[in-house]
Order: sequence, then structure tokens, then C-alpha cells
Amino acid sequence: MTNIIAGYFSKKDDYKKLESDLNKAGFDNKDFTVFLSDETDTYLTSVNIKDEAEAKSVKEVFGLHHVSASYFFENLKNPSFEVLKKMIEERAKTEVSNAPGINVDTSDSEGIDDEVTFGK
Repeated sequence: MTNIIAGYFSKKDDYKKLESDLNKAGFDNKDFTVFLSDETDTYLTSVNIKDEAEAKSVKEVFGLHHVSASYFFENLKNPSFEVLKKMIEERAKTEVSNAPGINVDTSDSEGIDDEVTFGK
């Protein structure tokens, strides 16, 4: 079992450069997997990590490549793309995303009838 950091990247980002940067950061090719898909305009990369120092290194490399979203998973054993994708989808459903522009009208509060507006 291993810990994994997975990240989604835009296909505009060069996955070969990402692989190269992970190698330069000390990761062997067997330590990470790049999942390419014809169905979306993103690709997924998963990296096996052993400790906090490796996690920090992966986060730095992911940041250089403008990761769209990243996820940390504990105690996985070489999950397939479908398994990893499903786990990420489940995690994303439970996370509250940062939504800029949310305004809550608190004047004359009427409980559940308070108004929440987006982007106004």
C-alpha cells in the first residue's frame, strides 16, 4: 500500500515536461503514472509518495505545471485510471469549492428564506 497524490492538468500543459520535472525531483518512472484520455481536455497524473518531503516536492512540480486540482489518497495499491477517477469524483462531491463572488444577504434575516446570490 502506498500514498498517492493525483492531479488534473490541462492538455495544453506538456505532460512530457511534467514527467521530466518529476524525474528531476527524484521520482523514477515507476513512481508515477500519466493517464491520457481522448474524452476530455485534461490528463491525470498520479505519483506514489513515501513521506512528507516527497509530497512537498510533488506539490511544487504540480504547481509549476498549473495543476487544476490535486488530491491526496492514503493506502492505495496501483489504482487503475477508472478507480482513481471515481475516487476523485466522490471526493470532489464532498468538498466545498471556493466560489468567488458569493454574497449572502443577511439583512432582516428570515432563516431559510435568506437569499444567496452568486457573482452579483
